[in-house]
Amino acid sequence: MKLNQKIVLVLIAGITLYTAVGFTFNRFLILPSFRQLEIDEARKDMRRCLAALESHITQISSLCYDWSAWDDTYAFVGAPNDAYIAANLYPSWFVDNNMSIMYFFRNDASIAWGQYFDLEAGAPAPFPKFDDGSLPPDHPLLIHANRESVVQGILRTALGPMLVVSRPILPSEAVDGEVARGTLVMGRLLDEAIIGAIRAQTQVAVDIIDLDEEPIPD
Repeated sequence: MKLNQKIVLVLIAGITLYTAVGFTFNRFLILPSFRQLEIDEARKDMRRCLAALESHITQISSLCYDWSAWDDTYAFVGAPNDAYIAANLYPSWFVDNNMSIMYFFRNDASIAWGQYFDLEAGAPAPFPKFDDGSLPPDHPLLIHANRESVVQGILRTALGPMLVVSRPILPSEAVDGEVARGTLVMGRLLDEAIIGAIRAQTQVAVDIIDLDEEPIPD
């Protein structure tokens, strides 16, 4: 074999070996590292989004506590009256507090008063999830073991996912063991306004999808 032929073969062998080593290095070292970085960043983004979402729930929870542990509310559920409604449950309250629903349930799950307020339309509207009386007394939203009890999370409704909080209705100076007169439920639709606020706060292009209705986007 001539020298130039040997040189060509050596070069081919070297290039082949270099390519194989490079592929192996990329395939088993570099690419997994990048994938792990992407996973770690995605987890960080998810934690930021969940923290932002929880802050919205906390706001609702604080407001719900103020109303549920108020003597006037305790009296109202026992004896609903127009004076309480006129003084407190007016349309601008829903707008000012960006609240979609407010329902006062008695212990038997009947509704002393309740309303869904369409914030976009600026007017009350039906809310079948509660208005049809379908909640049983043992529904998780209506079960509270003590005065500090709170149930909160995301509720699926016909109008879309909703951030909800429920608390027992008790007098302001209630003692441990005192029986609640009912449950107050407040909620806010998880609409584009809230999602947009979470995007702005976290700088994450987050979206909310119902996995029973929409496939996970690529």
